[in-house]
Amino acid sequence: MADPPPPTSDARELAATLSRRVQETLAAAEQAGAQIRAAAEADAARLRLAAEHEAAAYLQDARRRVDAFAEGRARRMAAVADRLLAHAEVLADRAERAGRLRAGIESVVDALAAAAEAIAAEAARAPITLPGIDEPGAQVTRLTTRPHAVPDPEPEPDPEPEPEPEATASADDDAREHVLQIASALPRRPGSRPRPTTLRPPPPLPPEPDDAA
Repeated sequence: MADPPPPTSDARELAATLSRRVQETLAAAEQAGAQIRAAAEADAARLRLAAEHEAAAYLQDARRRVDAFAEGRARRMAAVADRLLAHAEVLADRAERAGRLRAGIESVVDALAAAAEAIAAEAARAPITLPGIDEPGAQVTRLTTRPHAVPDPEPEPDPEPEPEPEATASADDDAREHVLQIASALPRRPGSRPRPTTLRPPPPLPPEPDDAA
């Protein structure tokens, strides 16, 4: 087999030119790739930074909203607690006043019941009979004065004549009956004995005038 002919100078030059162009193309491609990679990395960094800023702003806004909501809720809870405390104080004041009023009413009822019992006991006593005009009065014992004692006072004037016993007794009976009615209408204290009810006959009618006289 025959050997290939040796390359000529033109062939060597063409090979060198092609090799140089390939190297230039590879270098340009590598440079373009590096530029594209740098641009992509810059874009990625910019996007990452923008995303971080947006996330921080959103987080700050959300935190501000949460703080405002918590503050408003705490303020409303404090207002409700203040109102509840005010209502509780008003209710306690009313309960205290109601207790004092109840104690006062009970003391008044006890006093009225005691007064009613005293009135009923007084009304149940026998009527006092005043002496008549013609009846002698009680004997008055005059004490003797000592030398150093004060002299007797001047004699008092004669007393006015007493009213007739019948009219006085009739007025006393009417007053006693009225007092008994009032006493029976008043409340009784717990545990007290029932009041005696005294029935009295009606007062006698006055005598009719004598026509013959």
